[in-house]
Amino acid sequence: MLLLLLLLLPSFALASPVLPPATNLLVNDFAGVFTATQTRTLETRLEDFSDSTSNQICVVTVSDLQGYEASDFAQRLGQHWGVGSSKDNGVLILLKPRTEAERYIDVFIATGYGIEGALPDALCKRIINNYMGPCLRQDPPDYYGAVEAAVSQIEPIMLGEYNEATGDDESDEFFEALIVFIFIVLILLFLFGPKGRRRHGGWSSGSSWGASSGSWGGSSGGFSSGGSSFGGFGGGSFGGGGAGGRF
Repeated sequence: MLLLLLLLLPSFALASPVLPPATNLLVNDFAGVFTATQTRTLETRLEDFSDSTSNQICVVTVSDLQGYEASDFAQRLGQHWGVGSSKDNGVLILLKPRTEAERYIDVFIATGYGIEGALPDALCKRIINNYMGPCLRQDPPDYYGAVEAAVSQIEPIMLGEYNEATGDDESDEFFEALIVFIFIVLILLFLFGPKGRRRHGGWSSGSSWGASSGSWGGSSGGFSSGGSSFGGFGGGSFGGGGAGGRF
């Protein structure tokens, strides 16, 4: 029994990575690979995108993945911070630069539940290989160029999926209207049809719509940053979508 517990200790040690607290910033350069100007420029761009569309793209760099795969770390962090809104329309771009202890660059694009249709895994992989890869293969690597290239590809794609500034996705509105129409027709047929006039019983119908919060529990950031107009994360959920690469 003691031997079994000793064998399980490594897995217990990896059960919960130490995740950085949410900072109410869309650009979190914990690894220090961007200049101050680059950080401000990218932050302003992503804030404007979030304010005008409700879609959120969060960029995070870390120097240590704590023994986890980039995919696992990115999904956990996106869920923990709650990147995105209640529509789960958030994307987290995670980048771990090359260090003395680790010669590889790891990158992962994690997608929230609500954006997986617009940004499927295969498309995320192409963005990494075709747009981020050339920058990361340079000597020295152009980390900012890689992230900016990914953002330039992701923003127009997300615009086609959700835009709360102009309302919900048009396809969702169409299907909701169609369901309501069919529901009303069925009620009218039931009440005024030949058999409906002879019925004395009643019936009821109901539906419940909701979004899963995920296994890690999303949360909004509770810390403010001087000079930032960003209002914080909206509790978006992540379910494993996305793709990564190593350079």
